[in-house]
Amino acid sequence: MFKAFLILVAFFLPSLLACRVMIAGEDKTDEFLEIDHHGETYVKCHGTQICENATITDCPVVECKKEDACLKSKIINFTQSVRCIDELSCHKAEIQGLTQMDDENTTVTVYCLGNSACARASLSGSLGEVYCAGVQSCSNVRVKGAKLVKCRNGKAKEEACRDFATFETDCMDCSESHACAPRNNQCRFKSLNADPDDSFLPCSPFQVQGKCRSSS
Repeated sequence: MFKAFLILVAFFLPSLLACRVMIAGEDKTDEFLEIDHHGETYVKCHGTQICENATITDCPVVECKKEDACLKSKIINFTQSVRCIDELSCHKAEIQGLTQMDDENTTVTVYCLGNSACARASLSGSLGEVYCAGVQSCSNVRVKGAKLVKCRNGKAKEEACRDFATFETDCMDCSESHACAPRNNQCRFKSLNADPDDSFLPCSPFQVQGKCRSSS
């Protein structure tokens, strides 16, 4: 049992040493860094405004849960996932993955789960997937660098991706009901490889657009 613990510590030690949570100029890493029962190292921002204006760097996983948990926070160079759970959990946050992943097969994901979970947030870097699920979960969001964006579980006139949500992605998936706003410029996207002068295209409800990998 002790040997297994040492192996676990050795495996996660680089992440533990690099990961930092700074709030109001103070290092709060020890208060927020945890290892769950699966052995996963993650930053646990559970509570209303608990990580507001925090700067969280070089952490594999960050979980923001409760209203405004990570309001206006900067989550930089995460390597696995950011989970924005509950209403406004990552409101106005700046979420940035690594600019380039060493392993192209590594999936880096941002989950926006809940009403306005990532409203007015900025997401960038080498992102595998951005998953927007909930009423206005990605309203007025700006995403640049995702291979895949999925919008899900909105409502009529309260779609998951709306209010001038802007996506630069290889694949834009609006295939489900109330996923993307149908009105002009309420949801727009363009390819990652598009010319900087190319115009954004409107998201098309009930469609998958762009260069998407086959699910088969």
